[in-house]
Amino acid sequence: MFVDTDDEIEMRLGCSIREYFEREGEDSFRLIEQATLAELYSGRTSASCGRVLATGGGSVLCLANRELLRS
Repeated sequence: MFVDTDDEIEMRLGCSIREYFEREGEDSFRLIEQATLAELYSGRTSASCGRVLATGGGSVLCLANRELLRS
């Protein structure tokens, strides 16, 4: 299964990432991005088994995300 974290975030937010980013700012978006990635990676969702995660380009800006992806 292929999961695009940007698509997952937009579904959860109910708006585009661009809209959210402009309205709430980068810091708020990065927190949501980190939580979404951690949830998808940890197996707490139906998308967790046998999946490939595609992350947005800014995901690696967060140390916790880099550590998670490295593990």
